[in-house]
Amino acid sequence: MIQSFRNKLQGIFAVVLVVLISIPFVLFGVDSLFTSDSNQGEAAQVDGEAITEVELNRGIAMQKQQMINRFGDQLPAEFLTDDRWRAPVLEQLIDQKLQIIAAKDSGVAVSDARIDQMLLAEEAFKIDGKFSPQLYRQRLASLGYTPTSYKTILKDELVAVQMRQGIGLTAFATDSELTSSLVRAGQTRDFYFATLPKASFAEGAEPDQAAVEAEYNDNSAQYMGPEQVITQLVALDVNELAKNIEISEEEVRAQHEQEISVFEGSERRRAAHILVEDLGDGIDQAKVDEIAAKLAAGEAFEAVAEAMSDDILSAEQGGDLGFTDGATFPEAFEEALASMAEGEVSAAVTTEAGVHFIKLLEIDAPQPPSFDSVKDEIHERLVQDKALAEFEELTLSFEELAYNAEDLSEVADELGLELQTSDWLSRSGAAGLLGNPKVLEAVFSEQVMKDRQASDPIEVSENQLAVVKVTDYKAPAVKPLADVEAEIKLKLTNATIIARQQEAAGSLQAEVSAGTDLEAAAKAKGYDWNVVIASRKDNFQVEQQLLKSVFAIKPTSYPAFEQLSLVNGDMQLIQLNGVTELAASEVKASDKEQLSAQIEQAEAARDFASFQDQLKADAKIEIFN
Repeated sequence: MIQSFRNKLQGIFAVVLVVLISIPFVLFGVDSLFTSDSNQGEAAQVDGEAITEVELNRGIAMQKQQMINRFGDQLPAEFLTDDRWRAPVLEQLIDQKLQIIAAKDSGVAVSDARIDQMLLAEEAFKIDGKFSPQLYRQRLASLGYTPTSYKTILKDELVAVQMRQGIGLTAFATDSELTSSLVRAGQTRDFYFATLPKASFAEGAEPDQAAVEAEYNDNSAQYMGPEQVITQLVALDVNELAKNIEISEEEVRAQHEQEISVFEGSERRRAAHILVEDLGDGIDQAKVDEIAAKLAAGEAFEAVAEAMSDDILSAEQGGDLGFTDGATFPEAFEEALASMAEGEVSAAVTTEAGVHFIKLLEIDAPQPPSFDSVKDEIHERLVQDKALAEFEELTLSFEELAYNAEDLSEVADELGLELQTSDWLSRSGAAGLLGNPKVLEAVFSEQVMKDRQASDPIEVSENQLAVVKVTDYKAPAVKPLADVEAEIKLKLTNATIIARQQEAAGSLQAEVSAGTDLEAAAKAKGYDWNVVIASRKDNFQVEQQLLKSVFAIKPTSYPAFEQLSLVNGDMQLIQLNGVTELAASEVKASDKEQLSAQIEQAEAARDFASFQDQLKADAKIEIFN
């Protein structure tokens, strides 16, 4: 899921943490503070270890958010469908799982203390420079994690990163390899080039009508138009249905009163705790008894928490865990908290995480919202609810009517929907729904285009269905001459100009071969000319297309010539005058050091890719639909 970020690692620990907390806080709920993630279906298994649908959905959401952040409103809707991202994200998760398994099998590990230190130091979890347990839990909940599952993921990520870095450290470059590479890179070339501008050869280059017609007749296959159809489209759209729905103020008030009548107040209780963890070998009962004795003796709860709680993330705050609405902590924890008075400290409470001593710090019982503050929200919700209900009600009729319709106008009239009829439409699509890939695929399917049946309902989005029907078809055919005449004229004109440029360049080359220097020959004809001395391949002061052509010349004698056609239509005659090789003794140690880092980085990437491929080849991978 986060493989692409690892390439920019600056440190093992901090970067993984930043990656994990940078996922937009719009994903899934969290079950409790100390229990593991809820039991979800599996998307895949890698050597017996599951990749859950929850993990996959998180990865898909992150990829989609990255696309939104990068492209914004310009991104087509089809790029944000879960179906589009499911396969590539699952592939990334499988690769990640393989790395984690391999790292653990190799004995790579990260201590709990190191993870806790990282979390306490992370600025994203601090308020006014201090670690905030409540902010920490809120952000984890937004990501769909519990503290336990989050620490597990951090550990997994960190061991995988260490494995990758370990493999990377095995990459190296030999001194002879560095020297030979730098010798090749240090080669320099001396050359002239004269520019033959397109404009100087354009006069009279446009073809006559006879030449245009001859090109059209001789190469008609090049001027074929695509197959085209005229298409009817009817869409069932929740948002369009919502525009015609009216909700009275009485309905809004009635809904508000109903919500107030069942308003539970969402009472929140602010808790602190002292935790004695179960580390797998049982609870330290002596420690539990010592804590109970200190509290019974009147020692401050906060001081005992700071000194003795195994939850070091909250210990620095006197055990403060922030507020809960009754569903944040494990059931036994919540039951004890609900029965307490403000300021009261509980007896020992056991959960899966260990033994807790709980203190109720504060009770917050909010009042129901006023009508004016929520009326717009309720109105919008009622409209959307009615639109969704109408959408579901019409869906079955929409499918049945479309299946039997000779013409989609029958569907539109029966359901009160808009009928859209396209102009001639090709596979490149048109604006709106007729540009949607799913819709275009249906339009040009055998069922719709050839058999002239209405399509099956197309699920454009969760709340939008469409059906299409082709009413006319135009097979691929040669375009009329009038439609392609301008294209042919441009093609023939450019061909004439290039031929004239080549002839002029050949004339210049002949003059130079006869003893005239390129500068004099170019000046005599009014062409621009330039000279470049001792240019390397990485000379960014020379246009790269020109430089690439210069270094592609393999001279057998000097001067050597090459003609280069530019994108703007100009032509350049290149005269290569000499090549100077760098001696091995001239290679600088600083250049070797810099190149060594580059080669090692590239080798490390290739080594890790091979390692990943081998892991995948040896693993048992099952993917579930």
